[in-house]
Amino acid sequence: MSDVDTKTLPSIGGLRRDAEIWQFRIEQWFKRERITNDEDKFSYIISSAEDDLVRVLKMKENELGKTPTLDVCVEVIKKKYWRENEKEDKLRQFKRMTIEPRETVYDFNTRYLNLYDLLENEDRASISVIDYENALTPR
Repeated sequence: MSDVDTKTLPSIGGLRRDAEIWQFRIEQWFKRERITNDEDKFSYIISSAEDDLVRVLKMKENELGKTPTLDVCVEVIKKKYWRENEKEDKLRQFKRMTIEPRETVYDFNTRYLNLYDLLENEDRASISVIDYENALTPR
């Protein structure tokens, strides 16, 4: 493990979120560096990951009670970023919401509150009265 070139270790996280491309690159890196042991691979996977991913990967390791394989790590990464994208989409959808023509305020409020309930607490905190006021203004 001491002769390994970590300068070329492919990273994942931040703006680099494509788990499949990262998997291809890190598999090639493992071959080039002759790393075959799952424990060693996992150590390098952790080294290549941003802090938010390290947390979920370590949780997965604890859940399994053993070192996760590269495929398991890729699935964990995909799920993490899928949830984040879904969360951002919900907030974006909520912020763009407007009252429809001929929709009653009561019906709009019901729709508005249903979507509001789907948001996470931290996202709810970013919603203001101005957002609600803008939603009531037809565009």
